[in-house]
Amino acid sequence: VGMRVNVNINNFNTVGGVITKAKAPAKSGKNKGLSMITIKYDDGVTEDTPFPDPDIHLAPPGCPPIAGENDMLTEIKGKPIQAVSANSPLEAWGKTLLSLGLIDEIMLKDALKA
Repeated sequence: VGMRVNVNINNFNTVGGVITKAKAPAKSGKNKGLSMITIKYDDGVTEDTPFPDPDIHLAPPGCPPIAGENDMLTEIKGKPIQAVSANSPLEAWGKTLLSLGLIDEIMLKDALKA
């Protein structure tokens, strides 16, 4: 209770909120083994939902994610970070090196072909 969450809704739109209530895991029924939580979203809407849920991401205290206009993480604990989207760890690493100017597009393309 009191922890911030970021919830993915409607094809990757993220909405922030706070957990206001939490109930022990259900012992039977369709939500057996899942806790029920109440989330109060930043826009004032309240929702009861089972947890864990792959669309609900906890934001640890002192380290809330801060997303930019393109929903990419841009800051952690007040420090800027570099974020990229990729289909594999190699592609993500290559895109990061490219954005930092440490490799060029040809090197990235060759690495992904290998």
